[in-house]
Amino acid sequence: MAAHEAYIKQHLSKYRHKALTKAALLSTIKTFPGLRPEEDTFVFHDLKKTSLLSLNGTIPVLYKGKCLKVLNLA
Repeated sequence: MAAHEAYIKQHLSKYRHKALTKAALLSTIKTFPGLRPEEDTFVFHDLKKTSLLSLNGTIPVLYKGKCLKVLNLA
């Protein structure tokens, strides 16, 4: 978790709400440890590009009483 926190802190320099974003990301990673933060390029409808943090990985999904890790977020 400390490695994720350091990575997030390093990539939040351009964010307006750094503390809120960091808290939300770390809370989500704590709830779903299969997720990891990554920086990726987001393209807006007007084709403007910016680098944003995202969470990638798998989260558990309950199906018929069984816990499956099939939902891949990317």
